[in-house]
Amino acid sequence: MLAGGVDQVYPRENARIYESLKDQGILISEMPTGLQPFAKHFPIRNRIIASLGLGLLVVEAGLKSGSLITAREAADRGRDVMAIPGSPLDPRSKGCNNLLRDGAVLVQDSQDILEHIDGKEWNTTPPPLPLFDEEKPADPNRDEVEKAKQELLNLLSFDASSVDELIKQCHFSIPVISMALFEMELAGDIIRHYGNRVSLLWKPETPKA
Repeated sequence: MLAGGVDQVYPRENARIYESLKDQGILISEMPTGLQPFAKHFPIRNRIIASLGLGLLVVEAGLKSGSLITAREAADRGRDVMAIPGSPLDPRSKGCNNLLRDGAVLVQDSQDILEHIDGKEWNTTPPPLPLFDEEKPADPNRDEVEKAKQELLNLLSFDASSVDELIKQCHFSIPVISMALFEMELAGDIIRHYGNRVSLLWKPETPKA
């Protein structure tokens, strides 16, 4: 799972691992091709990493480590959080020790992990087909979509708002609000943010002639 574009090797010293994964595994990225990874991209990527397994093991983390963000994402998704303890005098262990204090599973060796996940169920059974109803759902009513846009504009500001909260405050169905937000994004009226949030897109005033 890459923080930048799928064609970007980061860090460069991992080029051999990158080539091996490209030939024998899989490279995944949400970011557009060619985009260099920035610090803000890693927490976005890590939410997917946190979702892929039965649990997450934090080996080393300071109090402001990005690993703690990943651990929180894993806990929010119902995954088991595990941590390796360290000396209370070592700043690189403070994050792990805090996780253990808050209820993370203490791990000293690989056997601890195996014993903890023993009996956990891996869902490897493919879902029955078809996955969706064959009948195509009706498109949202255009009048309702336009009214939803106006209501959303009244609710939104330049501070990001949760889409879930907007759905609760609006008097329209989820498909109508989803369509309204989609069209507002295409029109450049709103911008989406990490965590399923949206805000109004600031536009500089057109200079007067």
